[in-house]
Amino acid sequence: MTPKGVEHIFLNILKKQLQAADPPFVAPTLQRLRALGYTDETARRLIAGIIAQVMAESIEADAAFDNIRYRALLDALPELPVV
Repeated sequence: MTPKGVEHIFLNILKKQLQAADPPFVAPTLQRLRALGYTDETARRLIAGIIAQVMAESIEADAAFDNIRYRALLDALPELPVV
């Protein structure tokens, strides 16, 4: 799979989260990043990157997706996590 294909998967997950308003803290994060001057595309890519990070951590730990960590990382945006 190409990097663009992988990116598309995480952007699609974000799209579904926004449509379902679940988790409820995702849409306000997108709005906050836009208010900081990020384009919609850049803001969505930042959030999708966090989704990818938390999913990778979950897979590595063989654990469920960590919504608490997800929210903490979204709250820290635009600062990116150190990997």
